Amino acid sequence: SGNAAASRTLCKVRATDPQQQEQQQQQQSDVAPVQPAPSKLNLADPAITIVWGGRLPSSRRLTVGGLAALGITLGGNLGGVSSWLLGLDGGQLAAQLHADVLIPVLGYKRCLDVENGYEFQYPARWLADQTLLYRAAQRGEAARSLDPPSLARQRRDVVEPSAAFGPAGSTGEENISVIVAPIFQGFQLQSLGAADAAGRYFLDNIVAPAGSDKTATLLAAQER
Repeated sequence: SGNAAASRTLCKVRATDPQQQEQQQQQQSDVAPVQPAPSKLNLADPAITIVWGGRLPSSRRLTVGGLAALGITLGGNLGGVSSWLLGLDGGQLAAQLHADVLIPVLGYKRCLDVENGYEFQYPARWLADQTLLYRAAQRGEAARSLDPPSLARQRRDVVEPSAAFGPAGSTGEENISVIVAPIFQGFQLQSLGAADAAGRYFLDNIVAPAGSDKTATLLAAQER
């Protein structure tokens, strides 16, 4: 009797739960396939661009960014947007808010001096007198200085404009300026006559006196 080769057959059986198998299939279907990065981005297809670029920014970030961009545009008067908006009502709102101190409206800006109590408009292209600004900075620095005053002879006080503006590159032949000076106690403007008479007197005796080769014309004068 010869040795007979015995063969064995192994069977591996695994019991599966139908409900669990259904859940696994559902989880696999919920997983989005990974979109491979294109070798060359096609901007003509927005779907591919969004999927490849990632998630879109949140609505909060879009809102904050939009408000920030709007504030920069209006505050910086980019493209003259703020000037155009403030000029829609003829500049009335800008005059009330004094917004035309910083932003030109209808071609004009405003000079406002609260301390001396005056304000006026001037062409937006005109520049402030740099000499007056330099002297004002010097006076402010001297007032804030902790050093003792210099023994050198001080500059005698002179009457000079409180504010002055004129075209760029000019020599002062065309300008607008305001002089603030003390008056005698009890002085009244009515003592010079009507407003137009006081204006003519000022032009004929101060601005363009006889022999000065200057000509001055009074456009209008009023009292308030």
